Amino acid sequence: MVKYIKLIFCLLSAISAIKCENCVTYDFGSNFYDSFNNGNTLCAGMATWRLGNYSSLDLQSPHHDTDLFITPDENLSCVSSYGFEMMSSGILEVYVYMESKSNRDQIVVLANEVSKSNNNVVTGTAILTPLKTNYFDGWHVLRVDLFGTGVFSGYVSFLGVSSPGSKVIIDSFRYIPPSFDEDCHVYDGDFVTSNPIQEPEQAESETCVSYNFETEFDVLFNSDRGLCTGFTQWDLNKYSSLPIEQPSSESLQFITPQAEISCVSSFPFEVTAGGFVEVNVYMESGSNTDQIAVLVNKIEDETNDVVIGSSVLTPLDGTYIDGWQVLKIQLLGDGKFKAYVSFLGLASEDSIVLVDSFRYISPSIARDECKIYEDEVFETTTTTPVTIAPIGNGKECITYNFENNFENSFDNNNALCSGYASWHLGDYHSLTIETLNPESNTFISPNETSSCASSFIFRMLPGGVVKVNAFLKAASDLDYVIVLAKKVVPDGVDTVTGFQMYYASNSNFVEGWNSLEVTVNDFSIFDGYITLIGSTAEESIILIDSFSYTPPGSAHPCEIY
Repeated sequence: MVKYIKLIFCLLSAISAIKCENCVTYDFGSNFYDSFNNGNTLCAGMATWRLGNYSSLDLQSPHHDTDLFITPDENLSCVSSYGFEMMSSGILEVYVYMESKSNRDQIVVLANEVSKSNNNVVTGTAILTPLKTNYFDGWHVLRVDLFGTGVFSGYVSFLGVSSPGSKVIIDSFRYIPPSFDEDCHVYDGDFVTSNPIQEPEQAESETCVSYNFETEFDVLFNSDRGLCTGFTQWDLNKYSSLPIEQPSSESLQFITPQAEISCVSSFPFEVTAGGFVEVNVYMESGSNTDQIAVLVNKIEDETNDVVIGSSVLTPLDGTYIDGWQVLKIQLLGDGKFKAYVSFLGLASEDSIVLVDSFRYISPSIARDECKIYEDEVFETTTTTPVTIAPIGNGKECITYNFENNFENSFDNNNALCSGYASWHLGDYHSLTIETLNPESNTFISPNETSSCASSFIFRMLPGGVVKVNAFLKAASDLDYVIVLAKKVVPDGVDTVTGFQMYYASNSNFVEGWNSLEVTVNDFSIFDGYITLIGSTAEESIILIDSFSYTPPGSAHPCEIY
């Protein structure tokens, strides 16, 4: 058994001025419950990991010195290590084993920096899940490259889920400083594992897949899989029934949605990440309810799919023009995999809404090498299609005030805001308060009944800060504002990654301008948005002037004006 005294680490309380350049290693043979805990902010409310024995499993221990490991619960579990010093460009390696019986199984490794202001910032992550393209049952080494600021005090957190029947374990970890040229072994001698299952061979990807609706629509398209289950299907129709010219002499048919939300999914085909799906659509809108939404779905297994790209055409967009459009979607992810396309749409009685055809173009070929028709003409307007794509990359400032485009940038159509009134625009000239900035003329304000609105999607990083500038002059203890930072979960329920609530009955309530700050608390980069919920009495003033997102590690907060 490796003795705990072998650990070479620097405790936070003892090394604040020392540059720690030593290798840190740890197995779970000693003092796990003294060295690890789940009482910090990240782990609050979660189950903890527990110790287990290799001798109780049908699994060979990786070394004769150890019989212990840690494993998570079937609910999300979290535990954090003792503190030690790390350096940017250092490496954290975690030795794990997974034999999965459910796609819920996961191991998430977070390297955390404790900043001088005592805030925790994630400086590196690694994830193992059976949803990964190259996943295999067996031993893995999860490597985390640290991107902190110089020498910093930090610790390691493990999040995980182990479904009934699965084996999800962490055996040990080590931290290797940059330019460390000595041996850094967890155990004396070899790390012995049973031979892992070989990684599955990648399926061959198509270079070009094209389809129009001239043949076998009923056979190749159905609504029995994924999000289309239970929806009305699209109808097949002919251009001869419409007062528009078809895009090609070879094109005679199209599909169109009905007056209620309709959905249909294509046949599956092999794709490569980085390729594009292009969908040729036509819209001549008579109602703001008209829409075409295109979703590209990655097939994970027999029952689970993940949306990896999407695009929407709607007359609500400020640049919308009637006519032909090409909705272009780049495929996210890694490697090669099977995918299919889903179309959701709605066509009001006086509108023309249709999909003529689509194609998948591999990243290895040029666009003109993948044609649907020889004489095709689609892009007859100058409209840029509306795509559901995040703003920013998570590492840059995002700022927004309500001077323009509020109706298109915010909405209350998502699940959380369902049933709420929307916030409304106001003008500072109607109020006798000093504006936050001379350039600011408009704001949003809630109604007397609870109001809700969600922003456009932008990319966030763990440790980033959302700041909402709000003015509150309360005449009722029921006045309040809630700010939620939300993470988009494709085909699932969006999760809250941070929140701030400010209300008149709070003992810390201050009348006037306030900055409501929300620190993003998640374990990886993600696409998200903010949701604002509020209520105001008749004689109260509650308004929001603007908001910003500042990425982690920024020297200064992002300026809106």
